[in-house]
Amino acid sequence: MTEALEIDGQGRAIAELLRQCPNLRTLNINAPGDDDADDDSVELNDLLAVLADPVAHPRLQNMALHLDDAHATPRVGHVLAAWLRAAPIQSLHVSNVVRMDDSAAIAFCDALEASTTLQDLSILSVANLAGFHGRQLPASLLKLDFGTNAVLDDATIRHLATALGSTRLQRLACSDFPRLVQIPAAAPMFHQLHSLVVNELRDDQAEAFLAGLACVPALRYLAFWCSTPGTWDFAARLMDTLETTCRRLDHLRLEQVPMDRSAVAAVLAGVPRLPHLIWLNVAPNMFYVLTELVAAGRHVRELLVSLHIAHDDDKRAFLRALALVRDVPFVVCDLPDDVESDVADVLAPRPDRRDRCRLRLGCS
Repeated sequence: MTEALEIDGQGRAIAELLRQCPNLRTLNINAPGDDDADDDSVELNDLLAVLADPVAHPRLQNMALHLDDAHATPRVGHVLAAWLRAAPIQSLHVSNVVRMDDSAAIAFCDALEASTTLQDLSILSVANLAGFHGRQLPASLLKLDFGTNAVLDDATIRHLATALGSTRLQRLACSDFPRLVQIPAAAPMFHQLHSLVVNELRDDQAEAFLAGLACVPALRYLAFWCSTPGTWDFAARLMDTLETTCRRLDHLRLEQVPMDRSAVAAVLAGVPRLPHLIWLNVAPNMFYVLTELVAAGRHVRELLVSLHIAHDDDKRAFLRALALVRDVPFVVCDLPDDVESDVADVLAPRPDRRDRCRLRLGCS
């Protein structure tokens, strides 16, 4: 029984193959762009046509369509809409669709709104879907990853907030949190949100972001990707805000925020004030924050630190410094093979050290 199939190109031949897989549950289509746009479009159309056939794939539950800017038919939204209506869809990931006409986009958004089974939706760089055309996303939706190459105007942000308002979303990844969180229509969703991934946060958005954290009191997981605020002021205010507004937080990922030494120290100093935090990922530009690092290690169960260390001797010196700490709270999961034996005796994982913080060092 074929339950999963990953596809990369050759649309006509694969379309015929798919007709032989009536029990298919998971399908991942990767259609790279090609200079021969006409052939590319025909190949992809043949493939997508099979997906819209409810008789051929009545059990299809999970689909990923990554076009990589391929010249797909602008009516791809109709195909996706037919699939959403025909099968018990749980997961749909669509990315890099460069064209989608209004008719197809509206049909797709109508099908999304009507779904009763969709739980996981990812829409990344898909043309003509920025605000879901005023439609609401389904109440069954639990995870949304949304991104666009364009800057959204205020009307589109309001439409997006309306789309989110009726969901029971647990995880949201987007670049527009500082603006969305200000729209009352999205307030019920944000109030119960558990996981937030903030993409491409800029310095001029930091104030609105920090204010918005008051609207996500149930937050347990917070991550930043490709974001720029990395000053001591932002780090200190972030930890102060999390202490007062997101006290359930247990995971914090900051490794993609370019922080200097003082900012990293501010983050580590704030860790003991977050009572449920068990996992922290941070990337200091310097590793001379030993006091704050040890204090954080006495509080969390796992700590991943990316250190900018030029030589192996520097890493060994850092590990020796850790080993000299009284009642050291760490075990180091990736000790170098040539580390000194007395350092390994103190820092190596052992069954009787299971209550220590697991320190993982990523060096560049």
